[in-house]
Amino acid sequence: YIYLTYINDITITKSDCVSLNLIIVAVNQTYYVRTAGIYSYNNNQITFLYSVLISDPTGNLYLSNQTPLNYNQCNIITTSDLSNTSIFISPLIVSTPITFINTTAPTIIRVYILNQSDVTLGYGDVIHIYIETSLPVSVNKSPKLRLLFFNKTSNANYIGTFNKSLTVLPFEYTIEIGDYAQPLVYDGTSALVYGTINRYANPLSILPANRTLPDPYSSNGLSAYNFKIDSQVPYIKYLVPLKRSGVYGPNETIVILARFSVSVEVIGSPLLILQTSDNKTGNAYYIESSIFINRYQDILIEILDTDVLFEYIVQLDDNIASLHHNGSDSLVLPLGSQIRHKTTYSYISADISLRNPSDFTIENGEISRQWKYRFPAKVEIYLRDLFHTEVNSLDVSLKHSTGYISIFNSKTNYGRKFGKPYPRSRLRTNYTAIASDTAIGYNYLFGDTLSNNLALSGIATQSSTLYSPSYAIDGDLDPLLS
Repeated sequence: YIYLTYINDITITKSDCVSLNLIIVAVNQTYYVRTAGIYSYNNNQITFLYSVLISDPTGNLYLSNQTPLNYNQCNIITTSDLSNTSIFISPLIVSTPITFINTTAPTIIRVYILNQSDVTLGYGDVIHIYIETSLPVSVNKSPKLRLLFFNKTSNANYIGTFNKSLTVLPFEYTIEIGDYAQPLVYDGTSALVYGTINRYANPLSILPANRTLPDPYSSNGLSAYNFKIDSQVPYIKYLVPLKRSGVYGPNETIVILARFSVSVEVIGSPLLILQTSDNKTGNAYYIESSIFINRYQDILIEILDTDVLFEYIVQLDDNIASLHHNGSDSLVLPLGSQIRHKTTYSYISADISLRNPSDFTIENGEISRQWKYRFPAKVEIYLRDLFHTEVNSLDVSLKHSTGYISIFNSKTNYGRKFGKPYPRSRLRTNYTAIASDTAIGYNYLFGDTLSNNLALSGIATQSSTLYSPSYAIDGDLDPLLS
C-alpha cells in the first residue's frame, strides 16, 4: 500500500481512474516500469495498491518521477473551494525507495527433530518432525514428508495451520509394525510432496516455495539426529547355559542366557521351566544383569541389552543327561510380568515362544536349535578307509580360520599305524574296521580352557553321525562370540 497525503481534503470525480507510476530498480540496476491502481481515498489521503508479481525482480521500488500521477481524464478537486489540484513531489522523496521488493522463492534451511537425538523408538511412538524455511510461507492443502524405512516409504502428515505466515512447518508420524530405520531419514531431496507451499503474502500468496530438502544425510538433514526406528517384535534367538557341558550336583547353579533378536526390557519376574528329569521340571528364575555381574564374576561375558538371564539351582532329585527347556511355552510370565521391546516408549510385547527341544525339523537346510552350549567340548578326527605306506613322512594338521594345531606329524608318530587292518590277518590293506580304536593320531579337544582353541574362532560342522542326525552339530556360530 502506498499513501499519498494532501494538505487539504480532496474529492475525485471518478474513483477508479487515478493511478500511480512506479519504477522497480533491480539489483543489477535494470529498470522496470510498474503502475499502482487506486485502492481508496478519504479526506486528504489517497491509498494506492501495488500487487507484487511473480515476474517482478528483486529490488527497490520508487516513484517514477516528481509528477507520478496518471489522471486518466479524472480530476482531483479540493473540497474547500472545488478547484482542481495537482501534485509535485520533491526530488528527495522521489529518490527515496518506497520499499524493497524481494521475490526470492523461500528455500528449506533444515529438517530437524526438537530436543531429541540418539534415541530408539518403536511401535506406537509418535515422531514430530519440523521443516524450517528461509522466508515466511503459507500452506494451503496438506503437504506430506515421505520417510524412508528399510523396506518401504511412509508419509508424515502436516499438522500445522493454513494460510498463515510460517517459517516452521510441523509434521507427525506414528510408527507402525514393521517400520525399521537406522537412522530415520526422508526419501531424498524431493521427499516433500503434495499440498501447496507458497511464499507468504497479503492478501494472496502466489510465489511457490522451493521445496528441495537438504541431503538427508547432511548436517541439516534428519540423519544428524540419529533417530532409530525399530518396531520389530522381539523373539528368542537362543538359550545358552553359561557353563561348559558337564555333570552338576545339588545346589550348584547354572545361569541360562536368553538372547532376543532386539533390545528388550523386563518388568516383574519371568521364569524359565526346565526339564530336570524324565518326569520332573524345575524353575529357573529371572536374575537382573547387575546382580549376575556381581554374583558371577568368574563368568567373563558381556551382557547385552538383548539378554535376559535366568538362574537355576540344581536339586537333589534332578536326574537328566542333558538339561533343556521343557517345551514351546517354557518361558512363563507370571501376573504383572512383561518382556517387551526396549524403546523410548515401549509398546510391543516380545514373542516368548520357544522351539520344542524334541523338534528336529530341518529349516533352511539345517537343524536350528535354540538351546545351545557355548561350543563343542570335544571333536574327534577320524580318517577311515585310508592306508599309507610311509606313515613317518606324513603330517596331519587341523586348520580353521586363523587357528592351527598339529594332530599328527612325522617327528612324533614313529611306529604308529593308520587304523586297524581288516581282516586282522591281512596287512597293508586299505580298509579299516569302523571302531573306536581306528582313530588316527590323537583326539583333538575343543575344551574352553585350552589356549590353542580352534572352536572359539568360528563354527564346527559334522556331516553325519552313527546314531541320529539330531546329535549332529548344527553348524551355527557360537552365539556368545562375534
